[in-house]
Amino acid sequence: MTPDQHPYWRKLDFYERRFLQYLPIHGSEAACARAIGKDSHWLSNRKRKPGFRELIALRRAGGAGSIPGFDEEQRLYAQMTLDLLMEQDQDRKVRAMAARALKRC
Repeated sequence: MTPDQHPYWRKLDFYERRFLQYLPIHGSEAACARAIGKDSHWLSNRKRKPGFRELIALRRAGGAGSIPGFDEEQRLYAQMTLDLLMEQDQDRKVRAMAARALKRC
């Protein structure tokens, strides 16, 4: 079973999904939590949830492969962020960089 097939997967919030996606990259759970902008208190609270603990174990067993559906979600979020940058930032260089990045999405 992959993490996205687990019944608890649909109950995860944005940061919990990010944590699971980036866990193989960062190795340690604490480093991964810091990478997504969360602290050890956040991690401790999440690990109290049995479903989340199971998903961590599944993710560790599955290696660094992609989680189906996550990449598309991440691409859409990146597009939204780049669109906002192009609309709101006054710096022409930033807007041009965002437009180039958006074309690659």
